[in-house]
Amino acid sequence: MAKVCIDISAQGPKVLTTEAVRPSDYVITMGCGDACLYYPGKPAPGP
Repeated sequence: MAKVCIDISAQGPKVLTTEAVRPSDYVITMGCGDACLYYPGKPAPGP
């Protein structure tokens, strides 16, 4: 993010809730040993 001048140094992980992701077009989660939640929405764009 620093390469495109976006400072995220003060940010940290956040718990995803349905209310938090509802307005999003895409939700990207990372496997961290927890159960991944399913948020229906638009299919991800291809490579």
